[in-house]
Amino acid sequence: MTEAPAVSGAGGGEVQTRRRWERGGRDRRTTLGWLGAYLLACLIVGAVAGTAWFWVVDLPGFSLDNSFYAEMDERGHALVFAADMWLSAIGLAAGAGLGVLAWLWFKRLGWPCAVIAAAAGLLAALVCAWVGHLLGPNDFDRRLAEAQPGGLIEVELVSHTSVHLAVWAGAAVLPVLIAAVRSVAGQRSGQRSQDWHSLAAGESAPPLPSTPPTPSAGRR
Repeated sequence: MTEAPAVSGAGGGEVQTRRRWERGGRDRRTTLGWLGAYLLACLIVGAVAGTAWFWVVDLPGFSLDNSFYAEMDERGHALVFAADMWLSAIGLAAGAGLGVLAWLWFKRLGWPCAVIAAAAGLLAALVCAWVGHLLGPNDFDRRLAEAQPGGLIEVELVSHTSVHLAVWAGAAVLPVLIAAVRSVAGQRSGQRSQDWHSLAAGESAPPLPSTPPTPSAGRR
């Protein structure tokens, strides 16, 4: 049996180029598939976190006196601050989980992995705040207009600052940065270990080429 001759020349270059394009297309489709799955994971994490935020907070309210004047005591203001704190605390755990997942799925992409993790943290934070607002008491103006003297009008479950966005994004990026640093440090440590093993085995660097002496100029 005879083997087919290898394709060479311009035809061989075209075949190799076409194979590279096909391989690149498969890689892009695979990456897009993983991105879609990661987007779905972000939405699920954000929805679950929003539900948890709704259940853990204790919302205060405004009390309405006989002159229809609404006021809130100091404990109520502290509970409003606690609701924002809980949103950030939940973001630390949820964002860290999204960051670990981003590293496991997209570490081969390099630095875009950190960008993907940060975007995922921001998206999950927005979904969390939106879901918590939907579950919690809303339409504060309507409830205030319908309230009677002596009643208590609960505040809406909303975030009063944008700090939670930075917390969620930072918590998602941090595991990626730590894993990247550990990976680089492990590669350098492995290279140094390989060099030491080579020296212990008696391998030495190739000798440098000797430079012939430069003849000195004679006296005239």
